[in-house]
Amino acid sequence: MIAIGCPLLFSLFLVGQSPASGLEKRLAAEDPADLAKAAREEGDPVRGALVFHAPALVCAKCHLNGDKEGMFGPDLSRIGKDVTDVHLIESILSPSKVITRGFEPVAIATSDGKTITGLLVADRPDGVVLRIPGNDQPAAIPKAEIDQRRDGGVSLMPVGLVDNLASRRDFLDLIRYLREVADRGPARARK
Repeated sequence: MIAIGCPLLFSLFLVGQSPASGLEKRLAAEDPADLAKAAREEGDPVRGALVFHAPALVCAKCHLNGDKEGMFGPDLSRIGKDVTDVHLIESILSPSKVITRGFEPVAIATSDGKTITGLLVADRPDGVVLRIPGNDQPAAIPKAEIDQRRDGGVSLMPVGLVDNLASRRDFLDLIRYLREVADRGPARARK
């Protein structure tokens, strides 16, 4: 099968996520409540903003562009104060633990042997339309070409992104920034 979009994302979708390594593995071994407390006490939201917008992590590309049609994850500036720090931590370290409604992946196997994975834009009688990571335009797949459809599964957010951070401190800064953005909304995210 050929994956359109990101082959790694589809392979993770089908077989499950690979085990964490490095920093991510060390952080996952810590109690999320302890990490949340450390982020509140030691985290720097300004440094966290730099981490969030770092190209290696691609956080901002999927979570804060303000355009629902282009997002592959929830707008973190609009999740609100009710989301706990522990939830933020677990969502980063285990992206598939809880997938926000509307961001569940859909995988389509087509009659020509291709596999297309993305987020559902439209489910129509004549087919489906998916938003695919890495593609600017949604993909329309006619019903006649769909051999199999799988809804749900592994999050489109890849595991291992935390391993792109330099240190635990970067992670704490990131969590502190996300807490501020969740509490203060889009205006804080733009600042």
